[in-house]
Amino acid sequence: MKRWLLIFLILALLVPGLNACGGGTASTPAVPTIAKVRMWITLSNSPDNTPITILTPEQTAVANIWARGTTEEKVTFKINLYYDDKITTLVTGVSTEGSKAIAAGGFAAPLEPGRYTFKAISGAMGAVIGTLEITVAESLPPAPSSAPPEQVPQPPVVTSTLSEQPDTATYQKYFSDLGVGKMPAEVKNPPMDLQKNVSVFTAGDQICLYGTLILESQIRSAIYDVNAKKVIREGGLPKPMMGGFAGWEPLDLPVGKYEYKIYVADILVGVFPFEVR
Repeated sequence: MKRWLLIFLILALLVPGLNACGGGTASTPAVPTIAKVRMWITLSNSPDNTPITILTPEQTAVANIWARGTTEEKVTFKINLYYDDKITTLVTGVSTEGSKAIAAGGFAAPLEPGRYTFKAISGAMGAVIGTLEITVAESLPPAPSSAPPEQVPQPPVVTSTLSEQPDTATYQKYFSDLGVGKMPAEVKNPPMDLQKNVSVFTAGDQICLYGTLILESQIRSAIYDVNAKKVIREGGLPKPMMGGFAGWEPLDLPVGKYEYKIYVADILVGVFPFEVR
């Protein structure tokens, strides 16, 4: 039985050949297929600087929040910040129209380490029309000498043994996280149950593709058979998405070596080798 999950921000299923479906009830408003508002953070007074999703408590004190509309219509909203079980309204009465970036505020005090989610809330029913997730860390990982401090982490897998190399610059532009993992046979608490960065599976395991998009994009995926040297399965998202996603299904591939490939605008951004034993 194929499963799907919405977690973190705007969560979208992305498993080759797997269609999004589901049921049950939710205690929060449904997230639209395409966000009407995009939010991002920079450490400067310019919205054109590289967006960042990982920063230190000291950096949050000088960070700037920006927003722009993704449609031509005018949208008015407030921005809530979610951390653990706390909800804080950062700003109200924000309006965007079209693709012009506007300043949406900052933080009155440094944030403590942890994971934070911003939600743009519109209307009396509290519709979520945009989301952003950041991580506040005690310290940042050392950046390569040729990379600017605001650069997001490199793709998790880039080695000479791959059938082809992903485009690092495009990955950094669109993703803050991307990988292949495994879910247990019985999923009780999906975010906690997910085992990340798995490369060895057995028949019947539940393979999971997960990640976080920091820019809206339409994603295509493929599973490549290393021995046969050909793509044996394709999938993807039918529309542009933004935010975190995780999708899984039972693995029905024969014993062998494979690569999970992810594309944005037909540019390869991630290659994740895995083996079925």
